[in-house]
Amino acid sequence: MDSCGACNSCGVKGHEGTCTPVAAGTADKGCAVMDQATCGHDGTCDGAGKCASYPDGTACGALACSTKAAAIVSPQCSKGTCMDAVLISCAPFNCDTTTNLCNVTCADKNDCAMGAMCKGAAGGLKTCQ
Repeated sequence: MDSCGACNSCGVKGHEGTCTPVAAGTADKGCAVMDQATCGHDGTCDGAGKCASYPDGTACGALACSTKAAAIVSPQCSKGTCMDAVLISCAPFNCDTTTNLCNVTCADKNDCAMGAMCKGAAGGLKTCQ
């Protein structure tokens, strides 16, 4: 980092003496590396004179079960924010929040995705339909 500030330099070839953004991916001490879970700065420059954030699709949390989405979700960075992205749809079953896996049988409608019903013979295996 020189007097131009983070992610800019007056020593860029062809632009010597003028503050110019450094190439994307250039490590810069002025860009603090933030924890990946924050989706914040990754310690490099974006090529436009600013500190870069973790790229979209970077994992920012553990796999989890979303009963609202009836899916297993993987938190991923999206434009600097950690968002749930559906990894596996469990429909017509719901997701088991204890195991973070999709149900494969059901005991009642709560084991099924919204709109599906748990059906089957009493005492036998039941399925969501």
